[in-house]
Amino acid sequence: EINPKNNVIEWSYADDALDSKFYGSQTRLENGNTFIVAGSSGRLIEVTPQKKVAWEYRIGLSQTINGEKRFALLTNAELYNREFIKFDLNEGK
Repeated sequence: EINPKNNVIEWSYADDALDSKFYGSQTRLENGNTFIVAGSSGRLIEVTPQKKVAWEYRIGLSQTINGEKRFALLTNAELYNREFIKFDLNEGK
């Protein structure tokens, strides 16, 4: 995070596993955490202001189908609050 008044970096988060040659984004959440999408590594991560990982999810980006290696690419992700979901996640359990 860069302070626009003086161009000083006030907050950053680095992790070798977040290396993404292309596609990626970061969003500051209402709770102060940062949601990071690392597209080419298939990783979603939420980091606290103290640089602790709140949670992460890794998506398998490659698989072999009929002997041919296939690759997927994570290009975007959005994080929604529970209040946004209009159905019961526990229904049927």
